[in-house]
Amino acid sequence: MFGILTFIRNASAPQNLTRRVQFGRQAKPHGGLTKSLALAAIVVVTGCTTSTITPDLVTKPPQTYGTVVVGDITLKGELWQNLVPHFKDGMLKTLKESDAFANAVVLSEGTPPSDAIIVSGEITNVDEGNAAARAIIGFGAGRARAGGSFNISDSEGVALARFGARQAYSGGAGIGGFNLLSMEQLLSKLGEATAGSVIRWSKGEPLEPPREE
Repeated sequence: MFGILTFIRNASAPQNLTRRVQFGRQAKPHGGLTKSLALAAIVVVTGCTTSTITPDLVTKPPQTYGTVVVGDITLKGELWQNLVPHFKDGMLKTLKESDAFANAVVLSEGTPPSDAIIVSGEITNVDEGNAAARAIIGFGAGRARAGGSFNISDSEGVALARFGARQAYSGGAGIGGFNLLSMEQLLSKLGEATAGSVIRWSKGEPLEPPREE
């Protein structure tokens, strides 16, 4: 995202005042300004990440589920296998922080309770992109991506929902920007986005996140 600048100006200041703000510090006012002028700058700098959810199969929850189980999550290829735990951690953290379920656990031996849903799936795409293109060009060039296909089923294995989830990182603040997000963090955010869809489904809401106004 781009830096956000907020200015506060005293009404007694001249209308033709030329104002300058530099990121990270308050700029000195032009000469001749009165002491009554108050100028403040707030800069918000974040990496730009986007989530995309694509529903494939959606049924209404047939009952209230008290437990959500993070089941088998696989990843195509050998190169990025170390990222699977980061995906699971992001998902489990988001599920536990939600008020949608009494329990959020990782799949273990034994039969899940009857009031449980199981989330499983496959991470099918991991692409670290091009850091130089993100920093120099920006506007989505060289973005890092991760995505997969995920399922929600009941304790007997009946499919309740299926959807695709993708997460992309376009770089830091401004046009391009420094790399502020590692691939481990990107996979964690993909897990968070996937968990968000599971939570919304359990409440009878669309899998996609609400549009920002």
